[in-house]
Amino acid sequence: MALASSTSLGLMQVAVGLPRGEVLVSSAEFLSNLYTWWRAEEAELTTVRTLPPIAGRPLAPVTSERVAAAVGPNTVAVIAWTSARCCRGSRRAAGGGRR
Repeated sequence: MALASSTSLGLMQVAVGLPRGEVLVSSAEFLSNLYTWWRAEEAELTTVRTLPPIAGRPLAPVTSERVAAAVGPNTVAVIAWTSARCCRGSRRAAGGGRR
C-alpha cells in the first residue's frame, strides 16, 4: 500500500516499478486509468493488451473467467477494473445491476 497525491501518480509509480511484460486491461475501463498504461507502453516499459471482447458485447462485464482465460505467460499485471464505465459514466452495483 502506498499513498499518492493522485490516482494518475500512483498508477505511474506502479507502471514504472513493474517488471517488463504485458498488462491486461478492459476496453470498458475508465479512460483516465488507461492513459498511464498507454504512456508506459510508449516508453517501452510494458505492452498493453486489451481483454478479448465478447462478440456483439464490446463492453461485456469483466469476469474472473474471462481474465483467467486471457492471462498469458508474459502477463505481469491485470488492471483493477473500475465500477464506472467510460462510455456513460454510470456505476454498476456489486451484483452487476445499475445504481
